[in-house]
Amino acid sequence: MTTTGGVSDISVTGSAQSVAKVVEEFELRAQTAEQSRIPMFLKLGRGLVWAVYAVVIINLVLLGMSFVLQLLGASAEAGFTDWVYRSSEAAMRPFRGIFPSRELGGSSVLDTSLLFAALVYALIAIGVDALFHWTGARLERETKATAEARAQADRVRVAAELNTHRL
Repeated sequence: MTTTGGVSDISVTGSAQSVAKVVEEFELRAQTAEQSRIPMFLKLGRGLVWAVYAVVIINLVLLGMSFVLQLLGASAEAGFTDWVYRSSEAAMRPFRGIFPSRELGGSSVLDTSLLFAALVYALIAIGVDALFHWTGARLERETKATAEARAQADRVRVAAELNTHRL
């Protein structure tokens, strides 16, 4: 087999034994590529990334609503407001107390910890998105490599068969 400009030109010549070795080598490469577990792990990883991404987006929405409700001085006794505050509490726990809350007048509160938490979660979402795209690109490269290994093995096998029939 010779390579010219990145394109494989298959010319299998020699004894039947050497041809069989070449065919066996390429067949082994193709089988190894096809049996790789990497694509399966990448697909599972992509599913996990989507799940994390969904949780981060939900937290961002809850934190944003909590910030706006506090800024506008919404009554904590209202059912919806209470639900938003309780739902965002778990996401806020690591950030509570980092920055002091400032009362702006009346019941309006500026809680910069909420903004900081939203920023951190947004950065996590961006990181997860980048991981998702990297995983997708890796999966695509693996799929192409497997297809190329199989195609190359098939070309070598066909060339060997043609060569054998000529002899």
